[in-house]
Amino acid sequence: LGIQLIGFVLSISAANAGIVIVAAAGNEGNGANLPNYPAAYDSVIAVGATDGVNNLAYFSNTGSYVELVAPGLDIY
Repeated sequence: LGIQLIGFVLSISAANAGIVIVAAAGNEGNGANLPNYPAAYDSVIAVGATDGVNNLAYFSNTGSYVELVAPGLDIY
């Protein structure tokens, strides 16, 4: 819990300073709906992954905290 509190405080401090933080949503896979920190903090932009045909990548976490997706598999 201590490390999450530190991360939360840092993310809020960065947001208040105008710094944008972007983090991976997580790679637990198969539609895991588990929050992954720091991505799950409200002040952080959480990014999931898509595959080579623009479907959700099999390893990408999902959930309401994920704000966008980007290519994350079969990138050449």
